[in-house]
Amino acid sequence: MNKIVLFLISCFMFNGVYAQFQQFGSTRTIERGFFEIGGNPFIMIHKGDNPYGHKYFGFNAIGGYGITGKTDFRLTAGLLVDNVDKLPPKDYTKNNPYFGIGFEHNFISTGTRLKKGFDLNGNAGVHSWKGHAGFDAGLKIAYRKGRRFYAFSGLDFDLNFSTTFNSGIASRTSYTSYRIPLGLEILPSQFITIVLETDIPLSETDHYVAGGGLRFFLNK
Repeated sequence: MNKIVLFLISCFMFNGVYAQFQQFGSTRTIERGFFEIGGNPFIMIHKGDNPYGHKYFGFNAIGGYGITGKTDFRLTAGLLVDNVDKLPPKDYTKNNPYFGIGFEHNFISTGTRLKKGFDLNGNAGVHSWKGHAGFDAGLKIAYRKGRRFYAFSGLDFDLNFSTTFNSGIASRTSYTSYRIPLGLEILPSQFITIVLETDIPLSETDHYVAGGGLRFFLNK
């Protein structure tokens, strides 16, 4: 019970301070009955020309719960600060909050957790960024060496919707983005994991993303 209270308090603290990207997270599904909490700072660098600023700094707070051992539920809340390549940013109030919810499922797992093997996971969810709704999905394959080391890659996909108004007339548009994540996950213990990840964009309008963070697993 105390661990459940700690989990809820941690999520509220993260949401209050930094209320961004759904792909950041552990390569493993959360064990059944366990909670996950964590956070990671990251930086985004725009691949092409961008009149609104070239670099962004952000922070993600992540929470999750293991439903079956192969399927888990995750929450993400984050915040971006624009124009960090222009110090100080010309307007700190132009932040970009991000909220996302989603599920992750393990499709294939070879070997055992004590030996070498491969895991194939898929995830899908919905998110809101800058007030615009979107859908995200991805596949991630991880090489596992025992219980302490994972190397992973895959493909992430986002479909985002936006609405703009011109002279009172609403205009709705959508755009897609694709990224290839590359990363490492290191487990100092059964209840702590360190994730380092960089995402390579496949379109000119997208961003390079690099970051890392900690995850903690709590058994109710």
